[in-house]
Amino acid sequence: MSISMCYESTMNLPNPGLAREWLKVGEVIPRENLRVGDVGIFDRGGWKGHVGFFLADHGEHITVFGGNQGNAITISDYKLPFLGGRRLRTLEEMYTIETDYSTITA
Repeated sequence: MSISMCYESTMNLPNPGLAREWLKVGEVIPRENLRVGDVGIFDRGGWKGHVGFFLADHGEHITVFGGNQGNAITISDYKLPFLGGRRLRTLEEMYTIETDYSTITA
């Protein structure tokens, strides 16, 4: 839920809903190329899943920041099957500042 709220409020886009729906959002990022802030999607069996902001890959588990983990926003390690990673914005998009140079006078 916290990931969806961040997504909606900062990017002004609709909530993807269920965890597996995040597999349809953003740019596909292989596990070995995940960067802090990318979205990690995990399988919890059946239709259930979990989504969190990627923090670190420790080989046997992935550390994410997210909600719905004991009714709190926490940093947690997941050994669950990793379904995929997504990047919602490129670094260029995140740090590009739009400037209207036509208003600058010498």
